[in-house]
Amino acid sequence: MVMFRKGISKGKLDGEGYADWHHVTTRVKEHEISLDHLTNRNKWFDMRKRLNLNETIDKVQHEQFKKERDYWKQVLLIIIAVVKFLAKHNLAFRGSNEKLYQKGNEIFLGVIEMLEEFDPVIKEHVRRITSEGLHVHYLGHLIQNELISLLAEEFKKELIKKIKEAKYYSIILDCTPDSSHQEQMTIIVRYLKLSYNFVTIEESFLGFLNVDDTSGKELFDITLEELKSLGLQVDDMRGQGYDNGANMKGKHQGVQKRFFDINPRAFYTPCGCHSINLTLCDMANKCVKGKNFFGFIQRIYTIFANSTKRWEILKDNVKAWSLKSLCQTRWESRVESVKAIKLQLVDVREALLQVGEKDNAAAIASEATSLAEKELSDFEFLVSTVVWYEVLNRVNSVSKKLQSKDMHLDNAITEINKLIGHFKDYREIGFSKAIVEANEIAIEIGIDPIFPQKRLIERKKGLMRVQTRFEQFKEYDKVFGFLFPHNLRGIEDKDLKLYCYRLEKALKFEERSDIDAEELYMELKLFETLETNEFSNPIYVLKFLKELDYFPNASIAYRILLTIPVTVASAERSFPN
Repeated sequence: MVMFRKGISKGKLDGEGYADWHHVTTRVKEHEISLDHLTNRNKWFDMRKRLNLNETIDKVQHEQFKKERDYWKQVLLIIIAVVKFLAKHNLAFRGSNEKLYQKGNEIFLGVIEMLEEFDPVIKEHVRRITSEGLHVHYLGHLIQNELISLLAEEFKKELIKKIKEAKYYSIILDCTPDSSHQEQMTIIVRYLKLSYNFVTIEESFLGFLNVDDTSGKELFDITLEELKSLGLQVDDMRGQGYDNGANMKGKHQGVQKRFFDINPRAFYTPCGCHSINLTLCDMANKCVKGKNFFGFIQRIYTIFANSTKRWEILKDNVKAWSLKSLCQTRWESRVESVKAIKLQLVDVREALLQVGEKDNAAAIASEATSLAEKELSDFEFLVSTVVWYEVLNRVNSVSKKLQSKDMHLDNAITEINKLIGHFKDYREIGFSKAIVEANEIAIEIGIDPIFPQKRLIERKKGLMRVQTRFEQFKEYDKVFGFLFPHNLRGIEDKDLKLYCYRLEKALKFEERSDIDAEELYMELKLFETLETNEFSNPIYVLKFLKELDYFPNASIAYRILLTIPVTVASAERSFPN
């Protein structure tokens, strides 16, 4: 009670200190019943009461302080909400100046100006800035950057916490240059969010990493360092998802091989969508007819797109689907370009003929007439249109399914096998159907449904390319395939035990395995006796196992199966447009 004491201290205990520990108990008792102590204690009780009732002599100043504190708290909460909104929608914060109600201050201050019309807190804040010349207003670019950094760090901490709770994770990487030509690598982590009654697959963006050298070693070193800085154990990595670049998938120097060397349980899967894309590139580029076909499609679009008058002619004739330019990188997206021609070929041909008659540019008129009377009147071109539309349409459907973050190996392998089966059937009967359909279009146009010359038939290798691109999926099917619900039900006991030991070996590193083969075998045998017919995919199986909570090895096996990525679509989406 030194703060209430008046006059000189009467003892060392409340003054300069006390060191006679043998007599300290006696001295404390004497002090507690002393007049000074009792008086000061009463003063403290009275002060505490007045503090609680807000009846101190600085009451007015305290209320003003509290009011001002609450005001700034509300201002900051609103500013944080604006920052989160703009960041969520990938909108630019700043313009050419940072002053309210001036041209070029862009979206952040524009939102503040809009809120000022409806929100009393922001209305008062803007009044202070404009009327009182308030300099500390928290609307400048420095506080914006600071808030973005603070929010990002907190958000990243929450993500890392969830990833560690899941234990097993996979990484998904992709690289692209930004607007300043700085190569950037995005890092996505795939993991499972588990609770008693639900299981979800999460793919979370953790950031962009600047890259100066895109060699496999450099990308590996950067990624490894980032994982360490995030506190993620490389030993817990169970999957790698990259594109088909040699620096990523290389068997000797690629990123996947370098991670595999330090953790053989980090299974690599090439991006399914990228593999399909490359397959289509191979199919088209190995065939002169294929390259010419897409060249004609682009020429048709260019003729109309380069002139508003010619585009009006197109619109007058083509009503349903507008012509689309070819995408040079994503082949499966070309289905829209081919679709517009295939389903409206008669109308597009008529539009070209009208351009040939009306356009003042001789070169354009000549090219339009040539395309209408030669290419679009060529039966082989009609057959190519039908065939490519069927191929691209089917591939596009599979590609969209593979891009879902909920896609897993079971469904991916099923979709790829369906695609391969479709191509096999198409080779046998599909081309005959395509010729019949092209024949109907030819009759409508008024041309002879015959090929202009005898074709030199090259052995078709498209199916082989599809199978080659997805060999890695087949290898994982051998390891994890028995866990798929539609496979598990009909496996013989001896085969099931063999598969369990094969999986134990695949998940083993330095004499430690994620599972025990014998225990997994017993758990799966018990699982088969339960009512499991309604389980159509591994997610439902894992959810069921989590609810029962006595299938530890089976749960781990299904968690790892669902953690392995299928595509790098999430990484590609993370890059700004």
